Amino acid sequence: TREEFLSLTVPDIDPLVTLPVFMQYMTQLREGRAMTLETVHRRKDGSTFPIEVNCRLVRLDREYVLAIVRDITERKRTEEVREQLVAELGESRSRFEMFFRQTPSAISITTVKEGRFLDVNKQAEILTGYSREELIGRTTLEMNLYVDPTERAEIVRSLNKTGLLTDLERQIRTKSGEIRTAVFSLVPIQMG
Repeated sequence: TREEFLSLTVPDIDPLVTLPVFMQYMTQLREGRAMTLETVHRRKDGSTFPIEVNCRLVRLDREYVLAIVRDITERKRTEEVREQLVAELGESRSRFEMFFRQTPSAISITTVKEGRFLDVNKQAEILTGYSREELIGRTTLEMNLYVDPTERAEIVRSLNKTGLLTDLERQIRTKSGEIRTAVFSLVPIQMG
C-alpha cells in the first residue's frame, strides 16, 4: 500500500543499493547531476524485477529525490534473447568459417549481379591460380575467368529462374592462361 511504501527506505526496496551506495548517489545529486541507472526493485513478496530509475534532487522545505521508475523486465528479456542470438550467430559463423576454409572443394562467394568476389577459400585460389587478395573486390569478368564471357549472363539467368544450379561443367581460364574444366554448383544466399 501507499502507507507501507512510504515507511520504506531505498535499501529496503532495492537490494543492490546499500546505505553507502545511496549516500554516493546523494552526493552526485547534490552536485546538480541528474542520474539514470538500472537496478532492481524488491516486491512485498520478496521477488525482484529490473527497473530503470531517472532521478534528480529537488529542494523545497528540505531535499527530496524525485525518481521516475520504469519496469524494464520486457526490455531485459529482449536483451537476453538478443545476446543469446548473437552468441549463437557467432558459433554458427565459426562453424561456417571452418567449413568454408577447410573444405577440399573450391568455394567462392560472389555477388549475383556483377560476379564480384566477396571471399574465396584456399582451394579456389589453387583452382584459379589467383590469390585471395587478387580476387576479392574484382569480378569474374575482370579476372578473365570465363573462357566464353557470354556464359556468365546465361548462368545468371538460369540461376534467377531456377534458384539453384548444380553440376554445371564449365571451362575456366586460370591466371597462367591454362584452361581447366570444372564442375560448378551455384547456390544463392542472402547476406547482410
